[in-house]
Amino acid sequence: MNELCTQPDEFLEEKAIWIATLTDGTKVYQDDDRPGVSEPSAWIRLGRYLKEHGLGIVEMELRFRSHVIPLPKDAPGYYFARGIKRDAAAGSVNEHFLCAGVQIGDTVVYGWFRAPALINERQVVKKVDEVEEPYFFQNPPD
Repeated sequence: MNELCTQPDEFLEEKAIWIATLTDGTKVYQDDDRPGVSEPSAWIRLGRYLKEHGLGIVEMELRFRSHVIPLPKDAPGYYFARGIKRDAAAGSVNEHFLCAGVQIGDTVVYGWFRAPALINERQVVKKVDEVEEPYFFQNPPD
């Protein structure tokens, strides 16, 4: 678990992040691009850990400072990706997004939350078979 961030620290301050609670009760904090960690994506590190230990996610939320957006609990699967919006004329990145959601039936429903304020700018619905790892993790059966 040495590559997962399980305690909030100074590195996370002033960042919009996801926080996932695992089936064993462990809380994992998004710490993308942390110096000294071999894989820059915390979501990819989390996915590897879940597979290796046969665990799943029972709760997930997005957080920036005191603003918290909870996702539905005990979903069969969870989705996360980072998104950007570019200015086509200037060719520069204008906005960053956390794209997060859950599996509902045979669909994955996720929002595009503008960072850092976490304002949901749009919602996307896709069939489960249209999303894949590393963005989507289905929990192991009970």
